Amino acid sequence: ALHCPEYPQYENLDAGEILNSAHAEMIVVVDESGVAEYDYRFSLPPYPERRESSGPVDLRQKIKSWQSPTRTPQCGPFYVALYVWDRAAESLKLSGINATDLNQYNGVSVFRDGIRVLPYGEPEDDWLEIDHARYMRTSDAFERRNVVGMVEINQATNEKLHDKSNREGFIENQAYHDLRDLMLAVMKLAYNEFSQDRRLVRDAQKREKRELLPAISQLETSVATVASALTQTQELANTLVQQGRIAPAVAQEMMAVLQQSNQTLTTAVQETREAAAGPPVDWRRPPSARVASASH
Repeated sequence: ALHCPEYPQYENLDAGEILNSAHAEMIVVVDESGVAEYDYRFSLPPYPERRESSGPVDLRQKIKSWQSPTRTPQCGPFYVALYVWDRAAESLKLSGINATDLNQYNGVSVFRDGIRVLPYGEPEDDWLEIDHARYMRTSDAFERRNVVGMVEINQATNEKLHDKSNREGFIENQAYHDLRDLMLAVMKLAYNEFSQDRRLVRDAQKREKRELLPAISQLETSVATVASALTQTQELANTLVQQGRIAPAVAQEMMAVLQQSNQTLTTAVQETREAAAGPPVDWRRPPSARVASASH
């Protein structure tokens, strides 16, 4: 288990309710040559789960500034665990988590032999420039607010990563720059995988909402019909009361029932409009059930 008494929220990163609610998880092992292999899983029921296991990926080939394609990184091998959320209200609701809870965790921390290395992963720290890359992409699919991760190293195999004298991070030597460059390549892989799934979810949500449009038209027609019937019934009831054929109390009760039906239909129209316009929509129910319930 990771040990960080000053920041208990970062302990046990491989467990806990928050991480279990992640929409995507990516586990990466980078060897001493800078070659990575990863397992990726996206899970946001009721949408299809997707798993991806890569073969060897030479991260050096993805780094433009790498001096030689065959140069061995000086940082040594390392392990990465990334957890990613789609912060759209619909997606968080499906996972049983809210933005307030998720705000307690963000960024990618570094642990050496289970002890956290500061300041990496602090709220003010963006050592991997996740937010900067987000602005360059003009997409909010990937930013520190929806990524929690850890990089795990050890003194035996990462001996060239030296602490600064004040223990606030690593000396920015070649080993540090290699670690950072390789991690930037890892983050790009994670972004590409997650963006693909997020786009599929968005497309499915748009299709689901479009299916509600016919129900809105049907409900609006029903409301207009009931409103017209209410006017005619009110006139008839008044006539019958004047003729002494029914008691005023009976007429009032009859009109109350009809007015309640009209209010129910009016409310259904409004809720269906809101569902088609945006959250919240209960995506666990099949489209036919949602349209049917909205029409009654």
